Amino acid sequence: TAQAKFANTKSVIVTGTSDYFIPTYSPVIGTNDYTIECWLYETNRQNFSYLFDYRPPNTHGDYLSLRLEQAQYNLYVGSSHTNRIVGGSSTWNGWAHFALTRSGNNTKMFSNGNQIGNTWYATTNLLVPDNTPAIGRTNYNTTSTYAFRGYIQDFRITVGKARYTSNFTPPTEPLKG
Repeated sequence: TAQAKFANTKSVIVTGTSDYFIPTYSPVIGTNDYTIECWLYETNRQNFSYLFDYRPPNTHGDYLSLRLEQAQYNLYVGSSHTNRIVGGSSTWNGWAHFALTRSGNNTKMFSNGNQIGNTWYATTNLLVPDNTPAIGRTNYNTTSTYAFRGYIQDFRITVGKARYTSNFTPPTEPLKG
């Protein structure tokens, strides 16, 4: 049964096979403020499942990569794929709003409007290669073993604006703009 967060809207199902997506355009993040957010509905919990991954195949560097490790959110960045923020717990068989923001040099993760994990203080110039991010799986290693399983709705990347810098009430209608 298809799931959607809001009436008269649609989501994308990711099943762990070929169901993932790559935007036709992904803005350069660099050292700018940004917000990456979406609604998630996890249906099958994996040991490791990627929500999005900016890394090109078999390449490490200053790329954003977000995965769930046994339901806990983990943000990785860096040449050695260094763990930067860990925290929270994904919602299983229910909708959760997820957001990752950078304002100045402070990067934060939020689940359902509450900050999870530490604040990562960073001046990192984030790289955005062509054909990224992979949304719903890893781009580094394309095996389906590491794919998110569930529904993703309203995936939005905003460069130049940190939409959330402290705890907030999650959106109550579909994301726009």
